Amino acid sequence: MKNRITKIAALLLAVIMVFTGCAQVDVNMKLNSNGTGNAEMLITINKSQANEALKKMGATDSQINDFWREYQNQLKENTASSNITYSEEVIDGKSYIKLQNKQTLRKGKLTVDYGAGPNSYLSTETVYQLIKPETVDSAADLSAVNTDDIEMNITFTFPKEIVSTNGTLSADKKTVSYKVALDKTTELFATTNKNETMASVKAKIKKANTIANTKITKTKVKKTSAKAKTTSATIKFKKVSDAVSYEVQCSTSKKFTKAKTLTTKKTSYTVKKLKKGKKYYVRVRAKKLNLIEDDVYSKWVKKSFKVKANRKAKK
Repeated sequence: MKNRITKIAALLLAVIMVFTGCAQVDVNMKLNSNGTGNAEMLITINKSQANEALKKMGATDSQINDFWREYQNQLKENTASSNITYSEEVIDGKSYIKLQNKQTLRKGKLTVDYGAGPNSYLSTETVYQLIKPETVDSAADLSAVNTDDIEMNITFTFPKEIVSTNGTLSADKKTVSYKVALDKTTELFATTNKNETMASVKAKIKKANTIANTKITKTKVKKTSAKAKTTSATIKFKKVSDAVSYEVQCSTSKKFTKAKTLTTKKTSYTVKKLKKGKKYYVRVRAKKLNLIEDDVYSKWVKKSFKVKANRKAKK
């Protein structure tokens, strides 16, 4: 499971926000000159404030203890593959829950490992991220509660000086920081490359998230003996430069009801067991992987063909 930082933050906050609406999320990204990166996320929740809210709702001490026990169980179930550590500490007489996640980002896979969604890009030179409430897990929970008191701080530290950003720069110009509201759309951008702009990065992301349509060039039905009840047809289509595979569907229904999806890396596919005397509809689409290695599909292109019926023998 990919570690999507904003999504994990929402997942961990969703339950507790119903009762308190007060938490802090700190995300720190360090990009290294060797092409790797280090990500750390810390979520701090005011447990004392949550307990007060629960008591006002009429919960007993026993019920509150049960709530926290169940909360920890949910965390274990939902974050088992995310290396989340759970701890509690007392600060100025108040109890806080701390949830921490550390991750190493692989060289050549920074955008994939950061996993901030399809509208993101991360390298040792540049970061761009579009944070939308609807792309965050548990968005329904987030929209149903007050998120004004949730403070989310994100920082990126680069090996070189930042030359362009929409965030707040540190004194050495190598670190940029942002305060992000989970209920608002926010763009993050910073680069150490003077030739890179927000517009050029967004264009790169847009290109990665789109793929051209293919075109069906030929449908050839195989000739068979008069006794044969079925035949096959070879579908040929144009190559799409950045496609990793193609999906083919064939059906007697215009709506492709219950049609099986067939996958091929070639620019042709042979559909078998076609009944004679039937009209068939075929459609093809190309597939590629975007910057976070999610599937991106082109639009379906369609064509129909007729399988001739056997001629009746002359008397």
